[in-house]
Amino acid sequence: MGQTKRRLLDRVEVYRKGTRVRILYVEGQMQQTHEFALIFSEEDITEEMETKLFEAGCSDALLCRINGRVQLEFAREASSFEDAVRAAKDDVTRSGAALTLTKVRRLSC
Repeated sequence: MGQTKRRLLDRVEVYRKGTRVRILYVEGQMQQTHEFALIFSEEDITEEMETKLFEAGCSDALLCRINGRVQLEFAREASSFEDAVRAAKDDVTRSGAALTLTKVRRLSC
């Protein structure tokens, strides 16, 4: 994912059970935008950690603190929810940020 360039062939939006799902057709493969949060046990994050996360590919995430815990809310394009979560976890690991994942939560619009 990350820095790879893809040719966008078509774009449509689908509404399913009150949730907006954007579907992309990329080089013959259907991609959806999956919205989810990675919730960590840490209560705070440093500016250095934030920079590392961004540089490692988490630029599609909103960094926030909810209920006293750090979380990254992603809107990530992938062929499945599992692939999107796996790629996000890999990006967090690659960043080297000292974060302990406690939960993955699906988000809806």
